[in-house]
Amino acid sequence: MTGHSIIRPKRPAGIGWVRRRVVLPTEFDTEAWHFAGRQLYVISAVEVADGLLAAAGDPIPQYHLSVSKSTPLGPARCSLEEAHWVLDQFGVPEALEDNHGPLIRSFWRPVADQYAGVDCSCKDNEAAIVDGDFEWRPLTSENARRAEPQR
Repeated sequence: MTGHSIIRPKRPAGIGWVRRRVVLPTEFDTEAWHFAGRQLYVISAVEVADGLLAAAGDPIPQYHLSVSKSTPLGPARCSLEEAHWVLDQFGVPEALEDNHGPLIRSFWRPVADQYAGVDCSCKDNEAAIVDGDFEWRPLTSENARRAEPQR
């Protein structure tokens, strides 16, 4: 947690969650949470991504939940069912999935209710990789170029 915002990251409402220390190279407020019963790890943050803009062109603050699972072989992708359970626990069941890596499920929900359900404008222009119920868009210069006209 960096303390830069009056908007706090989402926290889980259920029992069994343990807050963990996290140090990330980010300017955004972040908190880490672990649920041992399901071996799920969550990074909860409030971020401003440039893919979702208000009518005036200003970036919109969003809640961002990154969800992964711990296995005996190391970090793994959680199931979609587990991710939906996490979203319910953190009070953002309507958050939209937008992944930029093959392992962690990332969910976004604008802080302002009037923008809830609005997806990132970049998604339609970025090349996606589909693996079952998981879709992700690599962070590549080509994807950045494709998304540029939408920003």
